[in-house]
This record gives sequence, C-alpha cells and structure tokens, in this order.
Amino acid sequence: MDNKKIFKLGIVGNQGVGKTTLILRVAEKKFYEKVSCGVSVDFRTVKDYKVNGESVKLNIFDIAGLARNSDLAISFIKDASALALAFNLSALEYYNEDFNQGENLEQQIKLWTEKIYNNSALNIPVLILGCQLDKVQERKQILESVNDELERVLKDCHKLNIVKNKKQQLIYFPTSSKTEEGIDDFFQIWAQEACQIQKQYGSKLSNDSLIKKKPNDNDQCC
Repeated sequence: MDNKKIFKLGIVGNQGVGKTTLILRVAEKKFYEKVSCGVSVDFRTVKDYKVNGESVKLNIFDIAGLARNSDLAISFIKDASALALAFNLSALEYYNEDFNQGENLEQQIKLWTEKIYNNSALNIPVLILGCQLDKVQERKQILESVNDELERVLKDCHKLNIVKNKKQQLIYFPTSSKTEEGIDDFFQIWAQEACQIQKQYGSKLSNDSLIKKKPNDNDQCC
C-alpha cells in the first residue's frame, strides 16, 4: 500500500508564460521547447518527489490561460493546498505601462490574484513564479526591476498569503525549465506550504464555507 503524502497544487497564469513547460520538466524530466496550449485544465502527477528527504506525490492542475473566464476551470482553484501564479520573465515589453498589444505585468497579476482570492480558501499560500529565466539578459538588473514592480503591485494585496522567496530576498521565484535553475527550490517551498495547509484544513479544504466571497468594489484584493 502506498502511504505517500499527496499534495494538491495548482498553477495559473496567462497563456504562453511557461506554466506547462515547467510542470512537464518535473513530471517527465524533459524540456519541451514548445508545447500546445490547453483550453481548460490539465492534470499532471509527480509520483516520487523528494521534499525534505521524504518521497511525496504531487497532484498538479494547470489552468490554461485561455480558460480564465471559465467558471468550471477556475473552480479547480478551491481544491489546491498551494497555488502558483506564473508570468514570463523574458517578456520585457509587458513590464511597460505603454504596452498596448496585451496585458502588462500589473494587469496580469491583478487579474489572477482576484481569481485566486475569489475562489480559494482563506490563507492558501500563493507563490509568484517567474518563468523562462534562461532568456533574460542583464539578469541582475531585470530581476531587481521585476521585484520592485511586483512589490508595488502587491503592496496592498493583504488578503492573499503571498509566500516570498527568502533565499534570494525576492517576492517571486525566478525559474528556467530549460536549465532547471530555481525549479527544485520553488517546488520544495510549494510542497512544504501545501503540507502545512493540508494539516490545517484536512478534507475540508474545498468546502464552500472556506471559500472567500467575492469582494465588493471597495474591498478588492489588490
């Protein structure tokens, strides 16, 4: 009988930021340069992941960016013990307020934090995940600039339990699916946070009574 601990994890973010590639890197131990974008929710299982020396099972659901307005897809958020909100570190153009060909970083973060806040249990850990680190030039400058922007966007987001990257003194976790840089550190924290929440809530995690109600216009998450 398999007595491994099972952690339920969820990842959200816009289409094409690198969510699925990162999950596949861990689940299949392969790097895929290109993956097809899903339209709803994709499920992956990592059967034997070491967390603090203990072998655990990770059940991960990946909500497609295109499904962000799907009530069915978003409803899976409530089943997660810990969540990750992913963005593309290498897409420098959307850090600019003048970017008019899509959502800039601030718009993405605000949209997804609202989705999380409205559909998750109280105090669910949220890790901000920067993907495609290998494509970033002038790394030190960019990582610091992105951190400053995220700190600004999230400074009033007191209703979410944002888990910071203490090792690098950042509010987010820079990672590369291609080189694997930062991935294990991220997954270790992600799983450890999920473990604490599952101890707190147990089987009641997805109970509707634990889900926060939609805030009114004067009580936004961010």
